[in-house]
Amino acid sequence: MKRILGVDQCGAIHSSGNPKSLHGVVFERRESSWSFEPIKLNALSHERISELTIDALALDSVIGLPQSVWPFLEMGPEGIWKLFRQAAQEAGYGQLASEKFFKGFLVDRDILPSRLCEELSGANSVFKSRPFQKNIQTGTFRSWKDLGKSEAFLNLWPFETRSTFVPSRPWLFEVYPSLIWRIFLKSPRRQPQHLKSLIQHSSRINIFGKSQDWRRVETHPDLADAFVAGYALVDCLDRDLLDLFPELPRSAKTCEGWIFGVKKADT
Repeated sequence: MKRILGVDQCGAIHSSGNPKSLHGVVFERRESSWSFEPIKLNALSHERISELTIDALALDSVIGLPQSVWPFLEMGPEGIWKLFRQAAQEAGYGQLASEKFFKGFLVDRDILPSRLCEELSGANSVFKSRPFQKNIQTGTFRSWKDLGKSEAFLNLWPFETRSTFVPSRPWLFEVYPSLIWRIFLKSPRRQPQHLKSLIQHSSRINIFGKSQDWRRVETHPDLADAFVAGYALVDCLDRDLLDLFPELPRSAKTCEGWIFGVKKADT
């Protein structure tokens, strides 16, 4: 892999309920180093992703649903794409539209299930709209609507097997930026203003960019999260640790998905 795109979904919707441009950072391998460039994306569309000629997309959105809601749904990569297409058919964006969509999967609306990877990492569930600062629901709904407007054009990690993945397609990874700050950058909290020094102290990777681009990511928290989302893949690629077909619980590979970087449970 030579080109990685990190995308943050925070603030994906205007207060009016309409979608905003998303913050992204493209990393490109250049022999023994990596360059980066901040970008904007109007949508996570097939056309825009194709234009960027990336090998992988690290996205701050949930990819999958808890095992308890799946008896009624098709499992595997095609089942996930059906969820995307179902979201794309829904009207509107924003908190009310996303809450209605996700709660439609619940048998008992008083019980809000979580995925195993969320329990292990402390990530929030798409069924929870509060606390607002941890709301992954609205951004995930917007991501699914964007992705669902096209037929399958990405390999979905970790759902694909060696017999289902398509070599010509980029890979889609679910990331949780707060986890990356902690695990990959050894920072107990998000510190955009110290991002460059954290990279230098925690990694042997040479990452270079224009001085104005470093200023942008260090002064814009959402852009910093897009940076660290892509950086997680870059770090694993550089250390030859990126496993496209990992050993994970069956539920993770059939319906729930997995947050990249979460350590595997013993179950």
